[in-house]
Amino acid sequence: MFARLPKGQLLVESGAELDDMSRMVVATAIERHLALVEEPQPYHAEIGNLRTVDPFA
Repeated sequence: MFARLPKGQLLVESGAELDDMSRMVVATAIERHLALVEEPQPYHAEIGNLRTVDPFA
């Protein structure tokens, strides 16, 4: 799944690019059909099959 994440920049709120460790966490969540618990981030819209839960909502 890691290799199938969109190529190019996946940006977080600060404007930085998502690092490889975070990409692995995202890929694992998708592969195992889990929801990623994280505040809304710009890259969430770039990954169609990523389920997220805002811990502050």
